[in-house]
Amino acid sequence: MIDPDPEDPLSSRAFKALGDPIRLDMVRQIAAAGELSWSALEDALSVSKPTISYHLKTLVQAELIIARKRGRHLHYSLRQETLRDLVDGLWELSPQPRLLRGDQIDHSSAKQGRRSQAARERRVARPEVPASEQKAAVVFTW
Repeated sequence: MIDPDPEDPLSSRAFKALGDPIRLDMVRQIAAAGELSWSALEDALSVSKPTISYHLKTLVQAELIIARKRGRHLHYSLRQETLRDLVDGLWELSPQPRLLRGDQIDHSSAKQGRRSQAARERRVARPEVPASEQKAAVVFTW
């Protein structure tokens, strides 16, 4: 069996962690709130305290969330860079998207090939864009 590379953004640890419905629900709730305390997760989930602890530990080990201690309480937030790397890694595996022009696929955009090495290097140093400055997205199809 091949051991997963911990530096690989497509490491199976993240997918295994997200593959459980309870953990996926936790991630969704944390994403919606920005940050959640342990007690808020306990109130929102219909599972036992040991189950919550186990799932939070799994998400922390998969580097999907980060725990911050404030006084006696733990607060959890998403590791945005990990999620971005995961999405970018999946994007690299996908076929080249093609623009829609009207209701027809523009096949000329498929000839441009995959992302260049320079484009992959640029994504590493990408700064955070505040939500107020984000623009509308362009729709692509495969």
